[in-house]
Amino acid sequence: MRAMTHLVNMGSSIDSRNFTRVGCVGAGVMGHSWATLFAVKGYQVALQDISEDNLERAMGWIKTALDLMAEKTVIQLSEVKPALSRIHPTTDLGEAVGEADFVLESVYEDYGAKRDIFRDMDAHAPEDAILATGSSWLLITEIQKATGRPERCVGAHGFNPPISCPWWR
Repeated sequence: MRAMTHLVNMGSSIDSRNFTRVGCVGAGVMGHSWATLFAVKGYQVALQDISEDNLERAMGWIKTALDLMAEKTVIQLSEVKPALSRIHPTTDLGEAVGEADFVLESVYEDYGAKRDIFRDMDAHAPEDAILATGSSWLLITEIQKATGRPERCVGAHGFNPPISCPWWR
């Protein structure tokens, strides 16, 4: 993925060449869009939210987005089903991030909520995983204080929808 490789080119010690699994925490507007992007790019994606209803709605949005992308020739029609099959919805945060190389949370913009999520992600994600926030304005330096590995925390805010980000192409 060019954006993750870009981290390495910018002098980061993060080596993303072996990333294969992504955890997306929060299945709302941004979370489901990130899951769609990562799945289209070939990653295995665990999409986590607090309710089955939220996940069912998100999977419907993802299917609609993939169909539209195929219709507009952003992806091939033959890529829709494989991309969809790479997304695994779950209400269990530990399951979503337990084997992830990269975890991106997309919950509402509140320091308390984000710190709670980062604390849980830190407890369940592999030691070498990158923990990212999709926050548009909250400081990562405040959010990362909830973890024991602040050096592995990044801000990763994108456009809406994330698939439109120019660096992902």
